[in-house]
Amino acid sequence: TTEIYTLSLHDALPIYIVDLGVLSLLWGAAYLFTRSAVDQFGPVTLIAVRMGLAAIVLLPLLAWRGGLGQLRRHAGLLALQGVAFTALSFVMIAGAALTLSAGSIAVLNATAPMFGAPVAWVWLREPIGRWRALGLVIGLVGVVVLFADKLGWVGTSSAAGVTWAILLGLGSSVVWGVAANFSRTRMGGIDPLALTVGTMLAA
Repeated sequence: TTEIYTLSLHDALPIYIVDLGVLSLLWGAAYLFTRSAVDQFGPVTLIAVRMGLAAIVLLPLLAWRGGLGQLRRHAGLLALQGVAFTALSFVMIAGAALTLSAGSIAVLNATAPMFGAPVAWVWLREPIGRWRALGLVIGLVGVVVLFADKLGWVGTSSAAGVTWAILLGLGSSVVWGVAANFSRTRMGGIDPLALTVGTMLAA
């Protein structure tokens, strides 16, 4: 059994690597597109367009799969997830993009997992543990090191403006930390596609 499992995993590994690479490209490109478009659209309109396009593309697929009923049954939860978490977080990221570079936004958004554990500790009383706490400290120190030289950066932007942009980016990650725990505890029984479509529609 071990040999069969090892062989199957080895055969499938290149597919996983390709999938991860494509996901990384798509996810990373989003920051570049956000940075390029936010000056023309503004943060709120840009995110409304982005979420709206996602909903329009995915809604027919959900209908074809017969999942529209879940949107009605879970309308309240989906509205809360879409407005309070998804829309708010993305607008904060877009607001930060008015000042920061796409790479800086990506680094700030990558801190989202760092806030999931503290939120779970405060909200759900889940212990953090020594290794997780060490990881959080290292991650936080890394963010400080990466952004310590940027407080007077980006052309004519003031240091205060850059500081606020960094706080917006980190605030978005805090919202994501709350959203991840909310989804895990309250929305586990909802079909992932229905969850995505409903969240995008509400956002």
